[in-house]
Amino acid sequence: GDALPPDAYPSVTIAVDNKALPAGKSVAATFGDDKGRVTAKLHSDGAVNGRLSWTVDNQSKTSLALLRAMRRASVLDVSFGDAPVGSISMDGFTKAYRSLGASCGFPTADVAP
Repeated sequence: GDALPPDAYPSVTIAVDNKALPAGKSVAATFGDDKGRVTAKLHSDGAVNGRLSWTVDNQSKTSLALLRAMRRASVLDVSFGDAPVGSISMDGFTKAYRSLGASCGFPTADVAP
């Protein structure tokens, strides 16, 4: 069967229309706000609707920290290496994560109590 929290968490993927951002199998990224930051490694995937995409290497500890930062932040700042990618609104994240958990049958209390 599929691995579920707390053993594994949903993957986070970013798709942006910026071909100048670094690509490859081990892109350093930082996610955060004024209350804290999470560092992670990304790998670039194929295009999503014509935009490059990157997926966070899905290590349980890193994924949990990133999902908690997404819940906490009103806006999440994202950088790949030293290159700022943008600031992403997290409005509705908690409700969406709880809905995902209900639909997929996994507990959400460790991310969105």
